[in-house]
Amino acid sequence: MVSEPPRGAAAGPPGTADGPWPDDARDRFLAAIKSGKVFFFNAVVAQAYTIEVTPAHITFAFQPRQKVPRTQCEDNKTWLEALAEQTFGRRVPVRITMIEADAAAAPAGAAVPAAAPPRPTVKSPVATGTDEALRNEALADPMVQTMLEIFPVDSVKIEEL
Repeated sequence: MVSEPPRGAAAGPPGTADGPWPDDARDRFLAAIKSGKVFFFNAVVAQAYTIEVTPAHITFAFQPRQKVPRTQCEDNKTWLEALAEQTFGRRVPVRITMIEADAAAAPAGAAVPAAAPPRPTVKSPVATGTDEALRNEALADPMVQTMLEIFPVDSVKIEEL
């Protein structure tokens, strides 16, 4: 019997213990997390102040007020390390840290990219011509798509506010 690779595993390791480290290692690791646990990615990983992926370790840093996401990340540390090993083909330790209050004032260059700002809402279906056009516009919004990933539903009813 042939076993299938675990969900979220990369097609092949990007590097070995002695091989080169891929330029897109962070993106690969975040994509593996998202494909394995979408809710965890959106509720915990996306809240990390910074995420650093290096050949030596993977570090998730949270602000002092982010106790719940930090705890959830610590609870999933074993899974994250196993996922890193699947993604990179070797063991990469995961560290979860809390940043100092002074560091929180600095911009987060390595943080998970924020979602695009929401587009202005259409105030009237007359402006788009039909209710279907309003529905299509709402479903195309990145924030709506993210919410539907977190809370999947069979049907969506769009109401104008």
